[in-house]
Amino acid sequence: MENLVAAVSRYRILIALALLFVAFLLLPFTAKLLWVTQYEASERHAAGLYPTQTRGGDGLPQWVADQSSIRNEDVVIWYTVGFRHVTRVED
Repeated sequence: MENLVAAVSRYRILIALALLFVAFLLLPFTAKLLWVTQYEASERHAAGLYPTQTRGGDGLPQWVADQSSIRNEDVVIWYTVGFRHVTRVED
């Protein structure tokens, strides 16, 4: 298909697999779309207390590691969604 200047336009959408790999290491909460945790006032960011300075492993994966029961507890539903891009910690 030609554009207005009679040049052929071609576009390719690529996913940078290396960036996705790094994202899963540093932001493991993006590995699952839904998390449920007991309410804790200090747990405000899915990536942990300092989300832009994480080294990985903080946040949701750490909070659910002890597998505490949520029965008869106040809970927080964490939903990871990205409509236009891969979800990042800044979102």
